[in-house]
Amino acid sequence: MIELKSVSGILGEGAIKDVSFRLPNGKTYGVFSSCYADAVCLCALMSGARTPTSGVVLAGGFDMHREAKQARRGIGFLPADLLPDNELTPMEYLMSTADARELPYDKTLRHAHELLELADLIDKKDRLIANLSHGEQRILALLQILLGKPEILILTSPFSGLLPKDAQKMRDLIRYFGDTYTIFLCTPSQKDLCNVCDEILILQDGTLKAVTPLTNEELLAEYTTTSAEATPEPKKTQKRKKVRWAMLTEKGDEYEIIDTEEKEGKN
Repeated sequence: MIELKSVSGILGEGAIKDVSFRLPNGKTYGVFSSCYADAVCLCALMSGARTPTSGVVLAGGFDMHREAKQARRGIGFLPADLLPDNELTPMEYLMSTADARELPYDKTLRHAHELLELADLIDKKDRLIANLSHGEQRILALLQILLGKPEILILTSPFSGLLPKDAQKMRDLIRYFGDTYTIFLCTPSQKDLCNVCDEILILQDGTLKAVTPLTNEELLAEYTTTSAEATPEPKKTQKRKKVRWAMLTEKGDEYEIIDTEEKEGKN
């Protein structure tokens, strides 16, 4: 399980403000934001790649700051720009990353073969990565994360820039591993969020507004800011409709948004 307690942080143009939630294991979660940079920031904070300016991130019960080694051991993080060394073959790449993590050789070699076969890359295991498509390279980056068998996968922009067939393969892999891992998906594609995820976290201006199992149509209708005028007058600022948010205020069996003020009052 991963939990955030009053977490705030900044990454580039993205920012998170006093976000608290608890996500149980066994589901695929996604994040939809009015600013995609905020969603990317959230993933970096959750994974430990970025240190919060305030608040606590817990992974598997371990504090990401005070117990970083134990907390990060259970997390596999795929940043948006992660690509493998293109001077290696897929098998060399997987085994070199496994060696860096001091994973057992024989067991990892079998696991690498299984992953490559699952991703339809087994016939390319001895080709240079430079000769693979961008999508195949991103899939390979995902596979090396899976070698360590983390409990939680945090995936940032896994479909961006991929050819349609590679994007579909990535979706199929995420769905397949969703039965084994807890997955947190960050993508600007609303369609992918709703087709792949069980629950969606809604951010607006860096703050958490809801966790919901919305369909794509509901997501578009309820949470996308739309133009109030089809043809705005020249030299006038186009007014935008206010976004309607369904605030979650009750604790549920599957997730919980923690009320910061209530929590602090109990201490």
